[in-house]
Amino acid sequence: VHRWESQAPNALWQADHTLLDVWISDERGRQVRPWLTLIVDDYSRAVCGYVLSTEVPGALQIALALRHAIRPKTNTQWPVQGLPNQLYTDRGRDFLSDHIEEICLRLHIGVLRARPRQPRGKGKIERLFRTLNTGLLQRLPHYIKQASGQTDEPRLTLTQLEDHLETYIIHAYHQQCHQTTGQAPLARWSENGYPTNRLIGRCWMSCW
Repeated sequence: VHRWESQAPNALWQADHTLLDVWISDERGRQVRPWLTLIVDDYSRAVCGYVLSTEVPGALQIALALRHAIRPKTNTQWPVQGLPNQLYTDRGRDFLSDHIEEICLRLHIGVLRARPRQPRGKGKIERLFRTLNTGLLQRLPHYIKQASGQTDEPRLTLTQLEDHLETYIIHAYHQQCHQTTGQAPLARWSENGYPTNRLIGRCWMSCW
């Protein structure tokens, strides 16, 4: 089976959502499962940006994840940023929304859609979801599939979960050698220096 691969960082980004296997407390103290909207660089497998939410994700979460991916991060140990040439998504209503279409149009980002019931290429981001599950979530309190059952530890808040996620991405996932590429995601993204094939123009400021 042919596996298509991007040839450079920021040539293609993938975006998708997943419902995380962990219970947290929302702003009202209720037990909820958070959603993760994730953007990953196809070439390096580096995480470009994300958004955590206690609401079912829609166009707003996608736009915020793109904003996080494009802009420089506050933590200088996470240099992944820029504008992708193309964005690969499924055909969910949120990804087909006018708002996302407008953002991509203004930023000159080409959009690739997975074929119905044939999400070719999405295995990369789905594998990353599994990596986050086994590498991070299983170690947190109130992991849903925890064999030992319920814990007496307090549930994390969304902010605390975000801190754990960012720490894991920067200090663990980005530093570990990827089985397919043979390189750590951050090293592969950075190997040719900061990708300058596209500059961030002023127009993106008006997209959010």
